[in-house]
Amino acid sequence: MTTQTDRFNELKNLILRSNIPFEERERFVMFFSQADNDLLLMALDVFKDDNWMARIYDNYKNKEEALIQKNWEKWDKVMQDEQDVLRSAQDAESNI
Repeated sequence: MTTQTDRFNELKNLILRSNIPFEERERFVMFFSQADNDLLLMALDVFKDDNWMARIYDNYKNKEEALIQKNWEKWDKVMQDEQDVLRSAQDAESNI
């Protein structure tokens, strides 16, 4: 049986082998260190596609910058872009 720890380690390995800048990989791994089992399963499914991992990582960095800068306009834009991508993915899935 696959445990939550196994899933986290699998996700960690995907991130550490990714195209994310080397010095940022461990920080991105730590972002998922407290994730519950459902989030780990979803991330594993999505992160098997390097393009999605890069998009989610870019979103993570943009949110982090917006918070540090207290730039709520930037935060709102990042959130809107994220919602647009999710809606687009849902629409594409419903057309299958």
